[in-house]
Amino acid sequence: MAAGDVVQDLQAAWAGRTIDADAIVRAVLDHVIELAGADRAVLFLGHASGVAAPWIGRSREGDLCAEAQEDVSRSLIEQCLIQGAPMTWDASDTRNRSAAQLGIVAAFAYPLGAPRHAVLYLDFQKLSRRMGRGLDAVIPGAIALLSEMILPPRPAPAERTQVTAGPPSLEELIALPGMRALRHDVSIALSVTAPVLITGETGTGKTLLARALAERMERKPVVRAMLGTSDDPNTMVSDLYGHERGAFSGAASRRVGVVEQADGGVLILDEILNMPLRVQQLLLDFVQFGSYRPLGYGAAAPRHASVRIIAVTNGDLDGAIRAGRFRQDLYYRLAGTVLHLPPLRARRGDISGVSDTLLRRIDGADWRLSRAARRTLLDPRLPWEGNVRELEALLRRAIERACIEPGPVPLELLPRHLAVATDAPPSPSAASDALVPDAPTDLAARWTALQERRAAVEREEQTLIDDAMRAHDQVLAHAAQALGLPRTTLASRVGPGRRTR
Repeated sequence: MAAGDVVQDLQAAWAGRTIDADAIVRAVLDHVIELAGADRAVLFLGHASGVAAPWIGRSREGDLCAEAQEDVSRSLIEQCLIQGAPMTWDASDTRNRSAAQLGIVAAFAYPLGAPRHAVLYLDFQKLSRRMGRGLDAVIPGAIALLSEMILPPRPAPAERTQVTAGPPSLEELIALPGMRALRHDVSIALSVTAPVLITGETGTGKTLLARALAERMERKPVVRAMLGTSDDPNTMVSDLYGHERGAFSGAASRRVGVVEQADGGVLILDEILNMPLRVQQLLLDFVQFGSYRPLGYGAAAPRHASVRIIAVTNGDLDGAIRAGRFRQDLYYRLAGTVLHLPPLRARRGDISGVSDTLLRRIDGADWRLSRAARRTLLDPRLPWEGNVRELEALLRRAIERACIEPGPVPLELLPRHLAVATDAPPSPSAASDALVPDAPTDLAARWTALQERRAAVEREEQTLIDDAMRAHDQVLAHAAQALGLPRTTLASRVGPGRRTR
């Protein structure tokens, strides 16, 4: 079947709602992979925060796991979102070394609709597949169909009213019982002027908390720096501190860095583990003395800025410090107050409340969860590895499923709309939670037992990592792919002194 015929059939299916949105997106991505000769295709949705989140990713073998969807050329996607124009990269461009380390030889990003809205991303991992002859034929139709599906917001019955909610307030984020300990720490952070360090797993809401906290600090402006969009230390230094005209080839004019932009306000440093050691040293000097030097700055006296720093990471800082990849002295400077966001599985009692809040923010209609749906979400066998972000995506898709069913829109989500499997064995965290009531009642004995279990898990993890690295000839990207982990996560767990490629 010709490329145009396939897309026309999918457009007809979407118009008639004979296939749900996820199935159509998968079919479009599979069609792009086949005709373009690509290895992977991912649809990313842009958010107001400027971060692109993957919706669905496909490979030649089927669905990409959440970790594999993150092993992409992030800088290419962000450029495409911001500029609203197609972007390409290949291995001859040495500025994006992270893509090459992931085994990517070429990548393409196509904007859907207005800037910062959505991106169709595809990449190639074998030279023989690069730029299949069907690429030009399939991309326009694929972009047109995907844009129709997400711009404007997906069509639904007339009773449904779409609203655009602003970012949640600090009170909303920490109101539920599972955030009790965090509320105390937040009150401390607001009463002092020291830097704040926010930690937690992916999807727990760290960036939302950072923004809400910054708004309560009564300092303006609030500037967010997304670290790690480039592997070049000079680029990162320029992002932070700016550069003077002529500082390097191509520096045709002076650039103001985020530190100068945030002078007098709050600077949010997102993903601080992405900083190389040289940049960490410069940041340490700035945190200590408030002084900095843009690239190419020739004056004897440094520049100064007064900012309140909020640092954010989802990585293993302790492991990075032990491995020598993160400076301990910088950690102590940034960790004036540490706010740790617990994973959703550790506060299952909050899931109903979080769901109600998300439903109000997702859609203007008065959606609610049925009693059976609430029981489904609270099932201890659900690991919630994607945390609140996973729950939000699940609820969005549940609303879509409810809206395309025949008849009036019920405004009540049932278990069939959630479409989650609860027949799997309990997750390791749920299993360990279930053991707590039978644990020793003596606190010291319980602590000792916990340390013994933790040490055993760490030994087993290191053995598994060693096996994966040996099996893949010490190539970090290949071992990470085999384990189903992002490369950065595996890098933080590889022991110090190990030589990787």
